[in-house]
Amino acid sequence: MVRFDLRIELEYEVLHESDFIFNIHPVNTAHQRVTWESLVLTPDTEYKLEAADSFDNRHLRIHADPGPLLVQYGAIVDVDHFYEMPHLIEELPIRALPAETLQYIYPSRYCQSDKLSSIAQRQFADMPKGYQRVMAICEWVRSRTRFQSGATNSLTSAYDTYREQVGICRDFAHLMIALCRALNIPARFVTGIDYGADPALGPTDFHAY
Repeated sequence: MVRFDLRIELEYEVLHESDFIFNIHPVNTAHQRVTWESLVLTPDTEYKLEAADSFDNRHLRIHADPGPLLVQYGAIVDVDHFYEMPHLIEELPIRALPAETLQYIYPSRYCQSDKLSSIAQRQFADMPKGYQRVMAICEWVRSRTRFQSGATNSLTSAYDTYREQVGICRDFAHLMIALCRALNIPARFVTGIDYGADPALGPTDFHAY
């Protein structure tokens, strides 16, 4: 088991009456437990915490008046890592995929698997299916994409990252997901905290997988 003691501070200057939706609360799963948490809003503001989806993600809703807003969240999270032998991780044909996974093979706003289909087929279609093919996709993206803070924005998609060959963690993840989906491998976006990252990349921050 690994125990994380995390602290998050988000500071804003609200210019107009605004609604915020934050996704900063860790999820409770079979392998991850939130054993303690604290939320402080300055100024003291009413909020609503609600389940957001089938993964039990929690969204924090805040209505803020003009002026400074400070969101301070802390949690202790226990993680029991799940390990599987790579050779046991197989790909399934579409006919065998569970219905709830099908949404993760469709193109989406940031992961245009349809536009990247020919590239995925050319690079990876002839590889043995399974864990090794997914790892080959990840390594291919890492090898040809340069990490550069500020190089992309909220409009950047997987196809943009493929063409420009530069991005941040979010862009790497979008491109990997899109290539997997182009091969009918279900893949989705996950966020976390980058504990253990190279200090040269800056202070601990949110991270995309």
